[in-house]
Amino acid sequence: MEAQAVMSEKYFTQTELNFKPAEATQKDFEEWEEKELNWWADKQLLIVAIAVLIQFSMLGFMFLIMGMNQVIFNG
Repeated sequence: MEAQAVMSEKYFTQTELNFKPAEATQKDFEEWEEKELNWWADKQLLIVAIAVLIQFSMLGFMFLIMGMNQVIFNG
């Protein structure tokens, strides 16, 4: 009975998380934009083009396998 009384008196709380970005000066922002953001912007088209090429290649491969299965198993 005593153990139950002790457990009921404890309250567990979740710690608060702070997801706010740190304040930055205009100079900090421009430095970040020049060093990190612009690099991704320059590479963005190439990354998307590679992803599209892979997706269409996989779609073609899927159709090829389905066609081969049709010929092999219904031949």
